[in-house]
Amino acid sequence: MDGGRTCAHISFIQHEQDVDATLDVAVRFDAVENLANRWSKLLSNREKAATFTLGAELGNLERGEPFRVTLGKMEDVEGAVDALIAKFEKIGLPYLEQCSRPESAYGLLSKDTREGWINSPINWERAKRACALLAVMGRYSEIDNFGQQKLSFLESVNDPARTFFAQFLAELKDSLGLQ
Repeated sequence: MDGGRTCAHISFIQHEQDVDATLDVAVRFDAVENLANRWSKLLSNREKAATFTLGAELGNLERGEPFRVTLGKMEDVEGAVDALIAKFEKIGLPYLEQCSRPESAYGLLSKDTREGWINSPINWERAKRACALLAVMGRYSEIDNFGQQKLSFLESVNDPARTFFAQFLAELKDSLGLQ
């Protein structure tokens, strides 16, 4: 997509007798990720280039619990592939289309409900990317108020990373001349 990329990713969960496969999708807005990671000392440049703005496992999107297909023998592969492709076409593609629009992505990332968590489970990272989206969309006047709401939320849930978010918010506002 212009200004970013989308991704589909299959994970394999090894068991003693078989393997489960699950599928997730993600959206990266380069400008958002560049802002979200700009002051991070926790990630290398290579790791910063590999982050995504939001994403979710398809079963959680569809019904609130993981969707897995089990592969116990070679004969299971074709059915598993068909099931994963069908789920991707039904759930994954519409998600990628919707979330490739900044306003839609912001709508999900700005929430501290299950819907927000499914799309970005780490509270302070979700808040950081929502603020970065506001900046990228040119909605500068909303950043301070929104950021203060997110700080209050992080404090209310005693999130130990709230100081990371507070530092990010201060650096973002300073870089935009909003201090």
